[in-house]
Amino acid sequence: MSVGRAAHRKILVVDDDAVVRSRSAGILTAAGMEVLQAEDGFAALAILSRRSLEIVLLIADTEMPGMDGYDLIHRARILCPSLRFLRLARDTNAAPPAEVSDCRSVPAVSKPLAPSTLLAHVRLALASGAQNGKREAPTSNGSWDRRG
Repeated sequence: MSVGRAAHRKILVVDDDAVVRSRSAGILTAAGMEVLQAEDGFAALAILSRRSLEIVLLIADTEMPGMDGYDLIHRARILCPSLRFLRLARDTNAAPPAEVSDCRSVPAVSKPLAPSTLLAHVRLALASGAQNGKREAPTSNGSWDRRG
């Protein structure tokens, strides 16, 4: 799915830090994408339960109080099997907790966010067609490897 074809579909950005959430949404909106925002995992699941067919990509911070991004992604996969995922993380090499090991294959974008990096990851996620654990992960040379 190209970014152009995804323009009518929405991206859900979830981060407890309002500045990061707003900056992420602004970067994506400026690139012509439609963005919804949620301040935590619970709000994100509420949005997904009402608008799951409109949302094609969930971008979640891995370090949020209450429900972290890993748990959110794990739950969102059950609710929306065709949803694609990216995670925002200060440490992109950190492994998820064992109870949500299915999140290991979700590509990570480093915080603080660089606009070009976020856009590159979003475009690859939208174009990859990879879903629900059969994710493509970025390699050190910028290409994506199939993992699952």
